[in-house]
Amino acid sequence: MLTVIALSETAPDELDRIYDRIDPDSLESLFVPANAAAKRNADQVSFRLGGYTVTVHASRTIIVTGSA
Repeated sequence: MLTVIALSETAPDELDRIYDRIDPDSLESLFVPANAAAKRNADQVSFRLGGYTVTVHASRTIIVTGSA
């Protein structure tokens, strides 16, 4: 969220709360391996926040793209 705030030059209270866009516990469970031998590093989920697209990868990399 800090990246979106910095890029958009928007006050934090003017953006939707990230919890209104995605449930952090559900996000975490998406990337849990199905079994000990499995990896899900190819998985990702994206959502919009403040006019930007936020993509979270299973590797915990977060990429913010687009412009408001």
